[in-house]
Amino acid sequence: MYDIDETADFANVVVTFDNRNNNWGDTTSSTTAERDTITFSQGGQMGATYDITITVFDTDGTITDTVQITDVANGDSQSAGDLTDSDSPSFAGTVVDDLGGSQANYEVSYNVSDRANFGSVRVKYTNLDSSGADATYSSSDPRHNIDDYAEAFFGNTAGDSYRIRVELVDTDGVVVDERVVSDVADGSSPSGNADLTRPSSPALSTYSIADTTNNNNGRYTLQYLVSGPDTDFSQVEAIFLNTDRSWATQTKSSSNPDGTIQYNQGGVGGDEYKITIRVLDSDGIVVAEVTETDTADGTNP
Repeated sequence: MYDIDETADFANVVVTFDNRNNNWGDTTSSTTAERDTITFSQGGQMGATYDITITVFDTDGTITDTVQITDVANGDSQSAGDLTDSDSPSFAGTVVDDLGGSQANYEVSYNVSDRANFGSVRVKYTNLDSSGADATYSSSDPRHNIDDYAEAFFGNTAGDSYRIRVELVDTDGVVVDERVVSDVADGSSPSGNADLTRPSSPALSTYSIADTTNNNNGRYTLQYLVSGPDTDFSQVEAIFLNTDRSWATQTKSSSNPDGTIQYNQGGVGGDEYKITIRVLDSDGIVVAEVTETDTADGTNP
């Protein structure tokens, strides 16, 4: 990603990616845009060392500037200078939630301010332990919840380490704001999450959790009441996170603002649970949340 100053005689930018290990991993790209993103992807080259040369030419074909960078292809970025403009969008807040279970289960919520030049939001998941579990998702909605990774199946990734990069892209395709977090997929969300509520957000007025576990069959009954405008309410989610047996973790939901959610799972009597109640607004963003811990033994938390 780059931005050119003093553009009166600007002609083009040429970027060369020189792989020190394999010549077939080299490439050269050129563009005439004054502000742009150039993307290069080469399979099988993670860990290789690259010499990256960025050359600027004027209308006479003369080189007016050159930047050289050496980098190892490992997901760690390098940057110099500020690519934002005075009218660039920015994150008003981001949330990265780790929902736990037998596989990595993540979702990202965000809100963008100064939206005139907003392009998209891109979320990149890099699994640092298991190959084949990387994924990238994007949205053109300036306030949204991206939960695609939660819906994908990446077996045996519970407990793996992740690098999650949330990028805000402007209309030129340049990243002007980002949040990068490292997390272990264990059901505990990383720190630094923002509050994305707004005046019209629904709220969790009351709730009760009844533990009716019997004969090693884990049973819970959740009763709840949501207050606030119905127009900004979408659903209530209840995450029953079994910290002893990940396969017994379940997420239940209801679109009723005044209702009951049931959990019933055999063979989990005596297990420890984290029960999280979440209220989602019309954008799918969590605007109210509470968590209770309990042992599935028939005694209410």
